[in-house]
Amino acid sequence: MAKGNGNGDKEEPELNPIFHPSGLRFLPPTTAKDSSAAMMQCWGRMLETPQFDDAKGFADALKDLDEVTAANVKYGYDGDWYETPDYKAIVSKVSHEIYSMRSDQYLVVQDREVVSPLVEAVKQRKLKPVGRVDGVGSGETTGHIVFANPEFQIELLKEYKDPVMLGVRFWNSYTGALSFGAEVFGVRMICVNYNLWGDVLGEFDHIHKKTPEELLKDYNSLIDSMLDKSDKLQGLAQNALHAKLQANEVEDLLWAIELPDAGFDAISTDFAAWCPESKKLGTNAWTLYNAATAYISWRKRSGTMLSTTDWYARSASKLLTESHDRLIEHGRNLKAKWLEEQEEEEEAEKETVKVTTKKVVKEKRNQKR
Repeated sequence: MAKGNGNGDKEEPELNPIFHPSGLRFLPPTTAKDSSAAMMQCWGRMLETPQFDDAKGFADALKDLDEVTAANVKYGYDGDWYETPDYKAIVSKVSHEIYSMRSDQYLVVQDREVVSPLVEAVKQRKLKPVGRVDGVGSGETTGHIVFANPEFQIELLKEYKDPVMLGVRFWNSYTGALSFGAEVFGVRMICVNYNLWGDVLGEFDHIHKKTPEELLKDYNSLIDSMLDKSDKLQGLAQNALHAKLQANEVEDLLWAIELPDAGFDAISTDFAAWCPESKKLGTNAWTLYNAATAYISWRKRSGTMLSTTDWYARSASKLLTESHDRLIEHGRNLKAKWLEEQEEEEEAEKETVKVTTKKVVKEKRNQKR
């Protein structure tokens, strides 16, 4: 209930911190007040509600993973059925759904083969995994696991308390993707913004089957990498914080990272709503990055469109890793090209209207005759 301030006015209710099972203590953005079904499906909310919060829960999640088989393919011709050795159908053993048709050279990598070595690494290193596995049963499986051990909580800035918790994102596909793999991601403590940092802290991507031993080695290397390179991420955050931006440069950079139109409009209209700390830290590449990742994480239904969410998150990281001058130039070029296309479309519409008008006038004249 809102409190009075003594002048007859009501004060805004205080936002109470939410305690995440990982140990993170954060304040949700103002958009989280929306209780619509679409908002309940946003990625930020889904990250708030992990499916497991310890090593046993992670190991138990293995039994829920999908498994597929490669079935022979037949085709009909002139009333008869013939089996072709050149293709096979990738079929779920659980739902019996056909996920894709692949060549006979395609080697299936099961979800369990991708995830089990990470479960083993967690067990060996005595890590506390908190996370979820999404897309099971769709043919596109993606997992996100943060580690609640203290060494994986990293302070990025000296001027402002802004910790993140690091973890592993992994993926596998039965729908024809050419690879499976994993990369480092992070969740900001303050607002559960989603960050993909594979290009900074480590990643691996395989197009061929690997033995459990090989994948275990890959996961251990990835976990070591995120700790060893955390100072690099801190340096990028500090550099971005000191990269002050003018209003027109914010617009150019939003063009450069290619946020959807709704995100562009939301951040341009009310920057502070998406990055409250900008009131203290100002407008710079770091606060712009946080505003962008806030929109990416908390836009409606972002949790049901993970491939798109991942693409936007990866694009936003350019604000940390690439030259801002080059990004600004790229954004201006994209905007100029868009404006040119708009003008061409408007001219085409005007020409269409002229032709249509002439045709109508001619028909009316003919009717009078």
